[in-house]
Amino acid sequence: MEDRGWDPYIESRSTLDDFNSILQFHFPEKIFSDENLAKWRINLFIYSHIVEMDAPYEVITNLLRFQNGKGYSSNPHYIFLNSNEKKENSPLTTIPTKKDRNH
Repeated sequence: MEDRGWDPYIESRSTLDDFNSILQFHFPEKIFSDENLAKWRINLFIYSHIVEMDAPYEVITNLLRFQNGKGYSSNPHYIFLNSNEKKENSPLTTIPTKKDRNH
């Protein structure tokens, strides 16, 4: 999710840093019956979060698009969506074809 005033990539990195800090603490047995299992679950959450992050993949895809002369796309993975997903997402590609001297 992205909204005005904050960057999802920066927030994701900060969240991962916070979770890594939490993993450095001792988990009291009174609250966590199995410290190793609790830490394993947090690590699984971290892994899942990293795998689901869009920003790094969008940056890499746009760099490859530039290398291939296709320009920037705000939705660079649109071509890989199935027909139902394409109906829900519109491609917003910015590729200037010529310079408008009137503006």
